[in-house]
Amino acid sequence: MGGGVSAPKPILSPEPEYSEMARKAKIQGTCILWLIVGPDGKPRNIRVASPLGYGLDEKAVEAVKKWRFKPSYKDGKPVPVEINIEVGFHLGEQPAIEGDRDGQIANSTKAIELKPNDAVAYRNRGEAKYYKGDLDGAIADYTKAIELNPNFGAAYYGRCWARRATRNEVGADADDASAKRLGYELTCKN
Repeated sequence: MGGGVSAPKPILSPEPEYSEMARKAKIQGTCILWLIVGPDGKPRNIRVASPLGYGLDEKAVEAVKKWRFKPSYKDGKPVPVEINIEVGFHLGEQPAIEGDRDGQIANSTKAIELKPNDAVAYRNRGEAKYYKGDLDGAIADYTKAIELNPNFGAAYYGRCWARRATRNEVGADADDASAKRLGYELTCKN
């Protein structure tokens, strides 16, 4: 987190329920929330940063209200911090789990056609392109996701790996730093 402040860690994170409207429309994706983790480890001031609609945003907020965290600490004392959380909604098995990258690309492309400002769809398509070896396409999609949502830690993280694969270490390090600044805990170091 920086400044001698440790990052909060989820210790209880129940999955969200699906809204009936989203299930019928077969909507999938990730809702990004901003919130403050209080010194008591409870989430506060939850707000939607990247909405999905179809009642899923409300379900994401409802689920995250039940989350509990090991709080952040500074100088040995618990302190409040603002973080972002990604809450995923997926019907059945995802193409990525089965290794069907072409299916993931097709699904993401369709989502982009329906909702051109869907940063999550660009990130998901970028991930599939990365695993297929289309690094330039992956970087382009991750970049578009970041343009649409500059606070999207997972997009910086994905682009970091794609940039590392193209030997763009300076760009990769910058993306890794951005992801961490946004509270994304994974690192893309070899």
